[in-house]
This record gives sequence, structure tokens and C-alpha cells, in this order.
Amino acid sequence: MLAFKLAKATLEPATIASAAGDIARLAPPMFGHVAAVTVVPCGHSRRPDCFGWRLGAAVADRLGVPFHDAWAHRPMTGSSHPTRFRYLPPLDRTSDLAAARGLVLVVDDLATSGFHMAEALADARAQGAAAAGVSWIYGTVT
Repeated sequence: MLAFKLAKATLEPATIASAAGDIARLAPPMFGHVAAVTVVPCGHSRRPDCFGWRLGAAVADRLGVPFHDAWAHRPMTGSSHPTRFRYLPPLDRTSDLAAARGLVLVVDDLATSGFHMAEALADARAQGAAAAGVSWIYGTVT
């Protein structure tokens, strides 16, 4: 857990590159051709170029497809716990994902409950995009 927190805090390039390689290698066999990549909006890092954002950009680069910063980031304090989700503002679109003309891969670095991923996928699909989600780590990191 400490190593992961440190990598997120320092935006450790080697960890991001390794994770992006994992996702880029596994996504095509799982989903077929990926037309574009986007990410679950940054939040708790309180910076627009958070670990997850950089991971998504690196996945897009590895796959050779466009990267869309599809939603405005939602800086927040505290934990990302399901009881706090009711205080989140709704997603604010900054890109038209339907224009991707193919599968949009929604990337997240860490998904514990899946709430943020489900929210992003629902909005991408509401825009008319074919969307699939992938998280580098799923579950509770201890």
C-alpha cells in the first residue's frame, strides 16, 4: 500500500509506464480494437494530471489512439468512500466521446467500489459512445 501511495503522490514514471503496458497489452484481446482512451476524472489528488490521468494518457500512447480528457476533474478532500458519493457534483463533460467512432476505453488506476467507473461508463454511453472500462487495480489496497 505504501509503495502504491508513494507512486501516486510522486507520479512515478516507471510505475505509470509499467501499468500502461499491462493495460495496453491486455485491452485488445479483451475488447478488440480500441478507438480512443479516456479516464475517470481526477479527484483526491486535487490535480488535473493525477496518476490515473497520466496512466490513461500513457495507455492511449501505447495503443496509438487519441486520448480524450472527457470530464472536468472534481478536486475533493477526504476519502473516496461510498457514503461520500452523494456529495460529488455530477460529471461535467469536456469532450464528445461519440466522435471517437469506435470503442472508448475508460481507464482508472484504482477502483474500490466501482462507483466512479460505473458513473463514467454510464455517461460515455449516454453520449452514444461504445465504452468499456478497465482498472489497473481493483479492490481494497491494504
